[in-house]
Amino acid sequence: MKKALLIMLLLSVAVAGQLFADDVDFTFDTDFNAPGQINANVTVGWGGGLAAAAGAEYIVGIIDIEDFPLEWGVAARAVMDFGFFSGFDFGVGGLGTLHKGFSLGEGLDFDFNIGLGLGYYTTSGFPLGFAHIEQLAWLMNENMWIFLENTSVGSAYCSGIGVRFAL
Repeated sequence: MKKALLIMLLLSVAVAGQLFADDVDFTFDTDFNAPGQINANVTVGWGGGLAAAAGAEYIVGIIDIEDFPLEWGVAARAVMDFGFFSGFDFGVGGLGTLHKGFSLGEGLDFDFNIGLGLGYYTTSGFPLGFAHIEQLAWLMNENMWIFLENTSVGSAYCSGIGVRFAL
């Protein structure tokens, strides 16, 4: 948890430094995912207790709306939530995703990702529910991202920090 807070603090300082620096080049017409690309994700964090999520995504295409590119894809996600009071919860889901890339200057390339779908989870009651992803990723190198994410499948959820690899 301390490492996650440290990374968030360093990222905040870097972004703030770029926002208040001279000659900052904001670019919102950037795309970092290409059609046919596969992204693999792993997240650790907090749900009802300790939680983890993993998944894969296939980028299907790019929607370009007047120099505002959005990448879209399909994803599968698994979430494990080791709840302190509710016990173990597990969910798997399929989602449609959208990505929006933007740059705040050299070394500050980001990708905002959202996804919505349906999934199966292991709590009592009706086991089908909504699945969602909200993710803000920072480009470390051309194939690796560090991200903050909130994801859930039904009542199994994970909010944390993770790594994404473009395969």
